[in-house]
Order: sequence, then C-alpha cells, then structure tokens
Amino acid sequence: MIDLQQLKNLKLDYEDNIAIVQLSQENSKVNTLSRAMTNEFIPVFDHLKSDNNIQGIVVISSKPGSFIAGADINMIESIKSHDEFFAASRQGQEIMNRIEQSSKTIVAAIAGSCLGGGFELALACHYRIAMNDKRTGFGVPEVKLGLLPGAGGT
Repeated sequence: MIDLQQLKNLKLDYEDNIAIVQLSQENSKVNTLSRAMTNEFIPVFDHLKSDNNIQGIVVISSKPGSFIAGADINMIESIKSHDEFFAASRQGQEIMNRIEQSSKTIVAAIAGSCLGGGFELALACHYRIAMNDKRTGFGVPEVKLGLLPGAGGT
C-alpha cells in the first residue's frame, strides 16, 4: 500500500464527497504516463474505491496546456525486452480497466493536450469535460509510427 502523503505525481484533494485527483508529474512541464505516474495510479484508485465517503472522482491536470501528453518516450526507449514492453502495456490496460469499471463516477476534466495514453485514460473515464480552448485537443499520434494504442483504447 502506498503512503498517500508520499505521492509525487498525483495529488489528492477533496471537496464534499468528491475526490480530485490532480495529475502533477514532478520535474516535468507536461504529464506523461511515466513509470512513476502509473505506479501511483492503481493504489490511489484502489484507496478511493474503498472509501465509502467518496461518491465521485475528478481527474484534472496541474500542468497548464496539458492534460496528459501520452506515454513517457524515455521510458519506452529504455525498454529492453518484449516481456518488459508487454508488462508496461498490461499495467496501462489495468489502469484503464479500473477506471472504466469503477462503481464511482469518474470525470476527466481536460484543459490542454490530451494525447496517446492520456486520450485513452480520458476515454476510460465515465465522462469527459473539455475546455473550449485552442490548446485543448485530442489525438493518438502513435498511429503515425505504426503503433496501436497500447493501453486498451482500441
């Protein structure tokens, strides 16, 4: 179990019976689905799922102009084997499944770029609210590289 006080990439706030999960990847101008970020997702969502006081969850970014920019390219480039690649993909799929199958309503509040795995995460949420702004956009740029979305968003 992760110590919620020690989170480095996700911040939890509460307003009435709503949990606000703020994406705030440390040492980065944008949020990516880095190992550090994804390693915090499952314990945080498990904690919120088990908290009977929480009725809903809002996922929002603290990064101006960016919800989630996609996968962490440095992490992908560091993968050395097929097994390691599939483990990372399975972890992404597990996160998306937990969000999608949550008994609590989860809303993605999107302001800025929402790309690749970030778009998949938004699609897994029950609802999406996007800011009407020229910087807000959605896409799966990995298809230009011949890759399918790796976290189950196909």
